[in-house]
Amino acid sequence: MSQQYLLAFFTPFCTFLLPRLVMLVFSFLSPAAQVKNKPPLTPFLAGSSAPLPYRYYWGDYIALSYCWGSEENYRNIYVNGKLKRVTKNLWQALHCLRSAFYDHHGTTHLKIWANALCINQADNEERNHQVRLMRSIYANSRLVIAWLGPEAGGSGYAFDCMRALSKQYSTTRSLVESSDTAFTNEFVKAMFRLAAREYWRRLWIIQEVALGDLVLLCGSYYCSWETLALVERAIGRACQTSEVFSSRLKTQLKATKSSISDLNVIMRLERCREAMRERGEMDIVWLMRMGQVAKVGDDRDRVYGLLGLMGEKMSLNIIPDYNLRAKETYAAFTKSFVHTKQSLEILRLAGLTGNPASWNTWVPSFHRQGSTNPFDPPKNLSRLDGALACRGISFDIVDGVGVTHRRERLVWMSTSAGDVVPAQPRSDQNAYAGTEGAATALWKTLTANRDVNGEAAPGSYAELLRPISESSHGSLLYITEFISSNAELRVFGRRLWDYFNFEEATPDSRRRSSYCDVANQARRCLESRKLITTANGHLALAPIHTKRGDVISILFGCSTPMVLRPVGSHHQLIGEAYVHGIMSGEGTVDYLRDRQKSEMFRLC
Repeated sequence: MSQQYLLAFFTPFCTFLLPRLVMLVFSFLSPAAQVKNKPPLTPFLAGSSAPLPYRYYWGDYIALSYCWGSEENYRNIYVNGKLKRVTKNLWQALHCLRSAFYDHHGTTHLKIWANALCINQADNEERNHQVRLMRSIYANSRLVIAWLGPEAGGSGYAFDCMRALSKQYSTTRSLVESSDTAFTNEFVKAMFRLAAREYWRRLWIIQEVALGDLVLLCGSYYCSWETLALVERAIGRACQTSEVFSSRLKTQLKATKSSISDLNVIMRLERCREAMRERGEMDIVWLMRMGQVAKVGDDRDRVYGLLGLMGEKMSLNIIPDYNLRAKETYAAFTKSFVHTKQSLEILRLAGLTGNPASWNTWVPSFHRQGSTNPFDPPKNLSRLDGALACRGISFDIVDGVGVTHRRERLVWMSTSAGDVVPAQPRSDQNAYAGTEGAATALWKTLTANRDVNGEAAPGSYAELLRPISESSHGSLLYITEFISSNAELRVFGRRLWDYFNFEEATPDSRRRSSYCDVANQARRCLESRKLITTANGHLALAPIHTKRGDVISILFGCSTPMVLRPVGSHHQLIGEAYVHGIMSGEGTVDYLRDRQKSEMFRLC
């Protein structure tokens, strides 16, 4: 007869402080597979006395954050004497937690919240209700346990090293200064394999990680979130400051078939945690952009799975409804955002790209395919509030139109998604004071006048106009091919090619490193965009679908200019644009002087 263990799961109803507790007795099938005599996972979770200071008369609870895993790979447990099927990954997580949270008598007052067992996933009404409680559940838990999966690929070694490094180095700076010796090849390789785990790709973990006091578990190994963030931050900075470490890192990336973007996911999660600590909510545009690259089993969760990070007013005004289609969910979210925030910032994610052709163009794209990286508006920009009526200014008209990068162009041609034929400008008017001003405007436009950290681009970024002819670095090759594709585009009376001075000599390592920094930023801004000129002599980066005759508009309540296309008495929203010379609010001067110059845009 198999041994039975008592775990407690609960489902909160009505109010969080008075939860309805559901006691679930379960035992694992396959008792022989149980791991015996496991060491305690953390010092503060071990022992026969209360493992954590309990806050309630009934004890306390932890919230489990995990990746569901394949529905086809499942295990069985008993719940209240009844057979319950769970995914293998949840089974493994429960197996590990059981050895950590039970005293020597086999009972505990520390409950566990796991969504697969505490929410009836087949009942849409219950799902609608529970989704609104996710913020409270994770933010108020005694501890959030992030289950990364069983130990594999050197993850145990990575956890041991991280804990040792966090004890030896108290600051990111001190760890970066010792990176050449502190970060061994074996450790770096294990860290990238850890960062590549499926857990980090799941959308729901964004708010789960951001809201709670977090401990990471991988098999029987553990560390705090702060330890992981310290090490990952140091690795990222060491890549930029240490040539020795940067060279070794490239070798390890090839060996593990990894990407530095794997580490960036963890750093973005740390940014979420910082924002929640400081402001209690996230910037919606940035948050939805992060959700675009995450994985979900239900597209509606690209909205519902992030509600807990949107601020109290926004969360209260969005009523989850799993009976709606994704199109209806996204449209309702957009209207709620505009009404609650009195802002049109969400339209920066909208346009012709990403969504089905039958959708309204003002509905944002919540999918990564076909979308672009949003521009970073100036931090001191004073935004004008607006309504969904979309009042604004017609600032300029698109004149000359370049082409996107050749690889992106082939993708769009294969999906019949827009005009890829360049259009030479009919006007050579220059709004930037001569040839020198035009050259400055060009490199600032290609980088959206921002560095890789979102700050104002330094003057050194002018070296973008001195490309390095090299094919071994992705961004360098990307910039070269972009210039070649648009070589004959006339920009203020000169060929685009004539603004660039290619270096023939092999650059030294410092010059190459600094140019790679500029090229990475330019590539980020150019992806799925075109270089365009306007009738009044401005340079801009615009969405891939932009054509001559489109209107560059300033919509009150949106921090970036938008490209609109007249269609009868309405306008299609093509997407946001960077227009050099008006990004700090210069384009609103006429409106402030004479409100009659504004007009109403009806988006279709």
